[in-house]
Amino acid sequence: QAVYIPLFRGLLGMRVALVKAQNRELFSSVTSLQDLKRYTAGQGKTWPDTKILNANQLPVVTTLKYPNLFPMLEGERFDYFPRGVNEPWDEIANHSALNLTVEPHLVIKYTAPLYFFVNKNNHTLHKQLNDALNEMIDDGTFNAMFLADSQVQTVLSKANLSSRRVIELENPTLSSNTPNKNSPLWFNPFQ
Repeated sequence: QAVYIPLFRGLLGMRVALVKAQNRELFSSVTSLQDLKRYTAGQGKTWPDTKILNANQLPVVTTLKYPNLFPMLEGERFDYFPRGVNEPWDEIANHSALNLTVEPHLVIKYTAPLYFFVNKNNHTLHKQLNDALNEMIDDGTFNAMFLADSQVQTVLSKANLSSRRVIELENPTLSSNTPNKNSPLWFNPFQ
C-alpha cells in the first residue's frame, strides 16, 4: 500500500535530454509536443517512462540493457536519451569516452511520484508514515529536508530548470490516489 506523498516532490518526472555533443542545440526550436515528435528517444524496454513516452505518441527506440543506451545514442540509433534531472551529469562522467552532453533548452515533465510502500496489511505503519509526513509538511520540515538534500541541490544548480521550456506529458499509469498536480506537495522550479 502506497503512502501518497511524493517524496521527491515530482523531480523524478522532470527529464532533461542527453544528446551527442554536436547536437547540443537539438531542441533549441522545440516549443511543443508536436515539435518533439520529430525526434526519437532512447529508453529501456521495460521502463515505466517508455510507456509514458509511447502514450504521448513520442517515437522511442528501446533496449533491454541500460548500458547499451549510451553507445546507441552516440551511434545515432536515436536522437536523445531523456534522463531524470538528477542523472545525466554522473552518467556523462561514467561514459567519458563517449561524446555526450546535456541539452540545455528543454525539460520534459510528467507526474512521476516516488512513494513509500508498506505491506497492505500493516495499517499501523501506513498510518504512522502518513501522519509523520503530513506533520513534517505542515511544520515545513518536509520542504526544508527536500531543499537541503545534496542531490536536489546538485539538480537545481546544474539543470537550470527555470530557464528551460517545459513540454508536459500525460502519465496514464498514475493511480487515482495520486495527489492533484496543483498540490503544494509537488515542487515547481519554474515559478
